[in-house]
Amino acid sequence: MALSKPNEYKEVPAQQGETTVYAEDINQIISNIEKIKGGQANEAPISNIKELKERVDGLTNGSTSSASKIAFNNDNANLDFSDGYDFPPIKNQLSDNYNISLVTDYYLNSLSHIDNAEEVYDLVLEKSTDKYVLKGTLIYNNNNTSSNLIFNIISIQKKGEEKNKDIIYITNELSQFIYQYANASDNEIVIEGEEKLKYNFALVLGSPMFVIGKQDSSSFEAKEYTININIEISVNNIRNYQDFIFIQGTNDTVSFIKANNKNEKIVFQGNTKSKVGNTIFIIFNISMLENYLDIKTDKNDSYYIEANDMITSNKNKPIKYYIRKSVIDGTELSEKYSNINMTFGYLEIKHTDDTDIEKDEILSFNLTAQKNVDVEKIEKEKNIQNAIEILNSKIIDILNYLGLNFEEPQAGTIFTFEKTSLTLEVGDESTNINADIIKDITNLSLIANEDGSLNLKGSFEISNEGMGVIRVNKKLKLYKRKLVGVIYKEIQIICLYQDDYLYLIIMANKIQNTIFDLENIKIYDNNIICPIDFNYIKLTGHQVSEDFGIHLIDGKYILKGSITPNTVSISVYVNCYIEDFFENSKTYQYEGYTILIQNTKPLYGYISITGLTANKENTIYFECPKQPSI
Repeated sequence: MALSKPNEYKEVPAQQGETTVYAEDINQIISNIEKIKGGQANEAPISNIKELKERVDGLTNGSTSSASKIAFNNDNANLDFSDGYDFPPIKNQLSDNYNISLVTDYYLNSLSHIDNAEEVYDLVLEKSTDKYVLKGTLIYNNNNTSSNLIFNIISIQKKGEEKNKDIIYITNELSQFIYQYANASDNEIVIEGEEKLKYNFALVLGSPMFVIGKQDSSSFEAKEYTININIEISVNNIRNYQDFIFIQGTNDTVSFIKANNKNEKIVFQGNTKSKVGNTIFIIFNISMLENYLDIKTDKNDSYYIEANDMITSNKNKPIKYYIRKSVIDGTELSEKYSNINMTFGYLEIKHTDDTDIEKDEILSFNLTAQKNVDVEKIEKEKNIQNAIEILNSKIIDILNYLGLNFEEPQAGTIFTFEKTSLTLEVGDESTNINADIIKDITNLSLIANEDGSLNLKGSFEISNEGMGVIRVNKKLKLYKRKLVGVIYKEIQIICLYQDDYLYLIIMANKIQNTIFDLENIKIYDNNIICPIDFNYIKLTGHQVSEDFGIHLIDGKYILKGSITPNTVSISVYVNCYIEDFFENSKTYQYEGYTILIQNTKPLYGYISITGLTANKENTIYFECPKQPSI
């Protein structure tokens, strides 16, 4: 079809040598093309070719352009997608609202079927800005002294959906929010005459439960309790089952296997421990795994495949496994659940010699997905504006992956902290830490200094004793060996740099105060490797030079500094990367001194020096026995 010439025509002068010629304005050309296509004229024209080039160069140099600066009329857009390409619905969307129906454990025992329940309580789990709030009122008539008040969950209902009574589905959903015992903060669980309570969602004896106990594990008296619930759960502590696989052994041991991005591929990593010998582990969110792994639908020994290095055992025995799912009628568990379909996932696993997994055996996973291995594919998007936003987000993700989108701490920059959760792999054990004991961190900040070091400044508040974790709210480009290992005040703070975030693990035991003023503590020294915490030095009464630590001198790593101890020995805490320079648990002799290094990775290490002269300056200048690459 022939195109008619637009009415708008604008010429601009241009100089070619000594001759002036006239040509149509490029912005008018762009405007006319838009109108011919049925769109609208460009409202923010590029003034010249140089500006256009600068915009393009900006993108190639790592800058990103917000889609809010780009206008597009979607009415005339018609995007086509190939039907042959697989876009699995991997992303699990959390609901903004859950209605949870519960009955007391003693009332459940009296029922022939859960559909006959009349004495039902409801808790609401609802999103509120950056957190979810679990709220409602429960009544428990405790006829005998007991260590827990137990409510069985008989259904869960997402906003806009029907009630679901599948106990595995219930456990799937709720374990994303609460997956281990957590200490209740003030006013989160209010029971008259009781304080320092704890709570958990758990699958016990084939039934999902909401359990309330005392932090000291003492018993509740025999009487009726009215329980007011108002529990806040930070979105940072949620374990969305897009990212975490929830596994439970036959002994109720709970583990999480995390779906990680390794070179833009999905790899499932983590540990689980069998506290009793068994060959089956329950996998709750099996529907997510179906996107990635070959899932069988029946039980057959011919399905076993050797895991090689994808699943290993601390017993050094080779492993074989397969994964299956099974849809059963609830009658197989109890008549109370008859005619309710339930979908179980199972990890069938044993040694290749057909022996069972042993008691206390630890299984480590490094399992690469068999299909749809590319990380988070983009769903079909026919709205151009939304598509641009998605692509812009992917560019930022790529920059993050390549390490080009970090925050470089500039002098005077002030960073804030956020509550979070963290899984630590310490030896063969996996420990989950959340922020439940953290009450207020609004007055705590991290400040960048002129020399590149970082100081903690301000105060924070905790609700009770225990362990909690927070992190700086931005990724930082740091040299992890220059972190202080442990900060000693009335509590202990372990500094950890992991996945490009700076974490603070707070350990509070036998506290007298709940508010802690950190004043101005250096936690990152840009001039020293494995620096020490001088707050701890003050507590010991020793005198240590400010430069004590490891220095790179003439291409060699040297442990140097001076010590004036009040005894003949001294021990100082450092970060766990001390093992890059010294063998762990090995003693070294230096001019009459004995130097011992101990390390607990990924938490901290310490240096112990004996043979010092008390109340006299002792100079250390010792070449590190291990010299890692610079």
